[in-house]
Amino acid sequence: MTNKLNQFGVFKAQKHGNQLVLTIPSNLSVHEGELFELMASADASKLIYVRKKSDNPWFNGMFDHVDFSSLLQETGDLDNIKPVAEEKTDW
Repeated sequence: MTNKLNQFGVFKAQKHGNQLVLTIPSNLSVHEGELFELMASADASKLIYVRKKSDNPWFNGMFDHVDFSSLLQETGDLDNIKPVAEEKTDW
């Protein structure tokens, strides 16, 4: 069994501040903020980036389908709810 890798082109490292950046083709469906683990051969001639799956539901896409703006409009701003007075009872 062999793991065949697809080639997507040749990319030039670009300086961005104090870091070097490699562009990623949009057809690979990489989203801003995604995490990757970098592995390199002993002489660093081969670099492999492995996509890391986050356990955090805010970052792993678990809530991507939720429209939080519409939920806020339905329920109101829960930070501004006035407390209800205590229940009156006849003892």
